[in-house]
Amino acid sequence: MLANQKAIIHAEILIIDKNGIEVPKANNLLTFELEGAGKLIGVENGDIIDLYPHKVNYRKAFNGKCLGIIQSNGLQGDIKLKIKSKGLKSQTINITAH
Repeated sequence: MLANQKAIIHAEILIIDKNGIEVPKANNLLTFELEGAGKLIGVENGDIIDLYPHKVNYRKAFNGKCLGIIQSNGLQGDIKLKIKSKGLKSQTINITAH
């Protein structure tokens, strides 16, 4: 990711089972935590009847998927995105802004 305050990344989150198979009916509430040289500017799940706001750090998965939208804050460095959900193993995504 470019460290220019304009670059964004779409982090697609897929809920999978212990065998690595996608769970298409999963609708777990996911929480996004971001640290470092970026900011979470939105979350989305593709469900047109979902009325949750987009500028928060949580969203229910829809058909086992969710999207976190991350923007560079203009500084070089690492960005750590952690996704949590009750009953699921937490996952961390590391991104470098340069």
